[in-house]
Parts: sequence; C-alpha cells; structure tokens
Amino acid sequence: TIVMMAWQKPEGSAAISRARLTPTRWPDSLPQPNEDRIVSVVYSYTHMEWALHEGASMDFAPSSCWRTRLLTDDELTDGSPTTILSRHLPKAALHAIFGRSEGEDMSTELALENSVGRSAVLLTVYIVSTNLAQAESVAWCFSEIPSRVYQMRPDDF
Repeated sequence: TIVMMAWQKPEGSAAISRARLTPTRWPDSLPQPNEDRIVSVVYSYTHMEWALHEGASMDFAPSSCWRTRLLTDDELTDGSPTTILSRHLPKAALHAIFGRSEGEDMSTELALENSVGRSAVLLTVYIVSTNLAQAESVAWCFSEIPSRVYQMRPDDF
C-alpha cells in the first residue's frame, strides 16, 4: 500500500517547508537495488539542471538532461504539485514517472499506476542545492509522486 500526503496550495515559499525533503544518510539514501531510474536536480543561481539517470545496471548514467528556470512563488500557487512538476519535465522524464509523455494531464493517479509497474515502486530524487527554498519547492513538486526525496550535503562529495 502506498500512502500519499495530502497537499494544500502553498502561500509562498514558507508554506512549502512541510515537503518531504530528507538530508542524505548513507547507506539508507542509496538508490534501491532494483531501481531502474533516479532523478537528480542541481540548483544554480539562475536555473536548475535536472537529469534522469538509468539504474545501477547502467552505473546511473544520465539518459536525459535538461535545464529549467527556478521555481517562483507565483508558479507554486498555480496548480497541484504534480501539475507544476510536469511543466518542468521533458517527454523522457514524463514517461518514466507517469507512464506516458503526452495526452491526458499528468496526475497523481497516473504516477501511482506507473509506479506499480516498476521494479522499485519509489523513485529516488537527489537535490543538490544551497538554496533551501528551492530545494523544498522541488521536494513539494514530488510530494504526490511515490518517491524518496533527498537533499545532498557538501560532505556527500
């Protein structure tokens, strides 16, 4: 059984702080052995760099990389976390998370259905950021997706 957190529309960055952003703790934060994909998000002062990585069998090589603008307070109040997340993902990532890359709106239900078909139900997301508000905003965007969201620390490298 997968339990999802109920969400409420945020009222600015401060309201996002309840997102599931967990500091890395090794070895608990390692990808699951049967995970076929993971996501990484790296914060820059002007944008975010995202990557969809293949699983352990491919040494977590990135299969798709993209850049997006930073999340704004206005954007975070313009839909559900899943809707906002889907606006920042290319087709390959949409397909990996939702099981399709176009057509109907991406939804929590699609993400749940697709997660059941994966070897590892939870998607691991690693965030590298010195900006806590952006890290929490990205974590909030994944809050309706079956996932484990970690903020990497400087001593992880």
